Amino acid sequence: MLKFTIRFICAFVSITSYGQTITMEKIGRTYQVPCTVNGLNMKFILDTGADNVSISLSEAQFMLKNGYLKEGELLNTEYYKMANGEIVKGTKLIIRSMVIGGLTLRNIEASVAHTLDAPLLLGQSALERLGRVTVDYQKNRLIIGETKEVFVTPQGSVVDFFINGNYKLDKGDLRGAIADYNKAIELNPNYTYAYNNRGNSKSRLGDDKGAILDFNKAIELNPDYSKAYYNRGCSKSSLGDKKGALADYNKAIELNPDDSDTYFNRGHSKADLGDHIGAIADFNKAIELNPDDIKAYNSRGISKYSLGDDKGAILDYNKAIKFDPKNSYAYNNRGNSKSRLGDDIGAILDYNKVIELMPDYSGAYVNRGVSKGRLGEHIGAIQDYNKAIKLNPRYEEAYCCRGLSKAKLGDKRGAVLDYNKAIELNPGFSWAYYERGLLKGTQGDKLAACLDWSKAGELGYESAYNAIRLFCK
Repeated sequence: MLKFTIRFICAFVSITSYGQTITMEKIGRTYQVPCTVNGLNMKFILDTGADNVSISLSEAQFMLKNGYLKEGELLNTEYYKMANGEIVKGTKLIIRSMVIGGLTLRNIEASVAHTLDAPLLLGQSALERLGRVTVDYQKNRLIIGETKEVFVTPQGSVVDFFINGNYKLDKGDLRGAIADYNKAIELNPNYTYAYNNRGNSKSRLGDDKGAILDFNKAIELNPDYSKAYYNRGCSKSSLGDKKGALADYNKAIELNPDDSDTYFNRGHSKADLGDHIGAIADFNKAIELNPDDIKAYNSRGISKYSLGDDKGAILDYNKAIKFDPKNSYAYNNRGNSKSRLGDDIGAILDYNKVIELMPDYSGAYVNRGVSKGRLGEHIGAIQDYNKAIKLNPRYEEAYCCRGLSKAKLGDKRGAVLDYNKAIELNPGFSWAYYERGLLKGTQGDKLAACLDWSKAGELGYESAYNAIRLFCK
């Protein structure tokens, strides 16, 4: 599943590969960044631990009096968290325009602290919109975007460890990132974003249980932090807790109803729980919010297929393929729908494309073999099943399908051996018992046939009971 990491995602501007540099003013242990807010020049303290951009009451009064803020832009009173964990009463507002180093951000959420001397903080509501942020402490520079320079990090700064952790996370140095987040949390145990990002690092290392503990802490510190619920949902899903994941995605959507990825993941959780109608509704919303989301079209197609709407599924797969002509999964899924509609020639063309794009995907060979078998091309089908088994020697469906084609060609002994192998690999494989029973029945071994059908029925293969009623009297 997709995961959110606070990595300062660029939304409005294109940054060169060498980054854009802003000179900061160092005052004590803080670094001030020059900004222009609604046309007014201001200096903000760089603070990745603060939830929002925040300004003091005196600054807000000045901006209102001189037309830099309008009364309609003051929204409501709220409580928000400072970097040191202190909860402060304030007024929520929306900044129309914030210019940082020539980059313009619009509609930034901010807070006015109800104290005259509160610091001006450049927090996450602006930073996460800038893209990658790197701090050069030797030259007092803030670099937005990629850079080839390497900087020495002074010890003891929470912000430094957090930013360095983000850099390592982006580069795939997950253990190094965790070490930096550990240090940031040691220096500030209330650092919500460090817990969130450490959780993502742990998840990417396969430690979803440890990740959930970090997301729990992030949520404890900030119960309105939608991304932590989203991330915890991803980890719960990875651990098989689909209902728990669904509950977290519900909460994330309640807090942030405009995030397409959360709808997409919730759709998958609903599909996993058998609610394909609900899944389609979520995939619809994901597509409404992000019409270019290829994965949402493919997933919606799968849910339509599960509901028997193959024509609707094909339309979605067509859309996914239009966006990405090398989307092997969409070709494979479209082939499945075409096959079920009786268009096995069209299905084979799609499976051919899958194999061209992913020559080691065993499932495509089995699917193509099934379509060839339906067209009477059992020799070609067996060749495909052979290839699938070579790629995946424990592919029980491939053995069962090959057994069926061998039986059609009169190789009953070879067919029985394949059914036996399928059952050996999966003793709960009801279809293999049923097919082996049919073959034994044609060979006159009524007792063995009835035993196989009885086992198939016991495992949930309903057609086996019809065979028992007809032949096992």
